[in-house]
Amino acid sequence: MLSLQLLVSFLSVTLVNGRPARDVKGLGLPISNAGASNIIPNKYIVVYHSNLTSDEVTTHQQSVMKTMTKRGLDNSKCTMLGLNKFRAMAMEFDDDGLVIDIASAAEVCISFHF
Repeated sequence: MLSLQLLVSFLSVTLVNGRPARDVKGLGLPISNAGASNIIPNKYIVVYHSNLTSDEVTTHQQSVMKTMTKRGLDNSKCTMLGLNKFRAMAMEFDDDGLVIDIASAAEVCISFHF
């Protein structure tokens, strides 16, 4: 079984114009924070595409929080971040399936471990 960190590594790909933004490391994937030595377990941040409307971002964030509640997770550990077109959500939870769901959402541009 894959560890959560390995799953997040697969999902934490940063691309610029369809090409890796960094050199390929580790598992052969361009990882956004592959060199991090002080990863905090179960803490994540997702960054939304800049062309989304505020309503689209809010809808996704509410969906994530609702899913967390359904799975018995503490959604008070979600922090919404935004500055002009930069919008993100920082989260803390221990649910491999939810990490995969969030990172694969069309609204999400990039996701990575803290």
